[in-house]
Amino acid sequence: MSKNILALLVVSVCAFGAVTASAAGLSDNMKTLGANLQVVEKTNDAAELKNALSQMRTAALSAKEETPAKLKDKAADSAEMKDYHHGYDVLVGQIDDALKLTEEGKIAQAKAMAEQFKVTRGEYHKKYR
Repeated sequence: MSKNILALLVVSVCAFGAVTASAAGLSDNMKTLGANLQVVEKTNDAAELKNALSQMRTAALSAKEETPAKLKDKAADSAEMKDYHHGYDVLVGQIDDALKLTEEGKIAQAKAMAEQFKVTRGEYHKKYR
């Protein structure tokens, strides 16, 4: 009987861990976006800028697949969910533009794009945070 209890405990811990990891996904992506935005704003090194932008892009695409708490009761094809996804499409487009500028050696212009990132963040945080 103790083996059954131990097995149940292991399954319960694993299931709880999976739920917790899933719930933390959006939060972790937001932290990654924020931390790398600070790097983008401060660095003048092209390689560091490109790395930070690439990490932001990855986090934005990952966050797009998550559902914020405000939208948990909305259908996947609802107008709100479509708008939420559109926000990430806008952000990824801005990041792609900044990456292109970085690859062209236009570091100052790429860094200036961070202001657009902030505008997008502000607009969509008002709606879905």
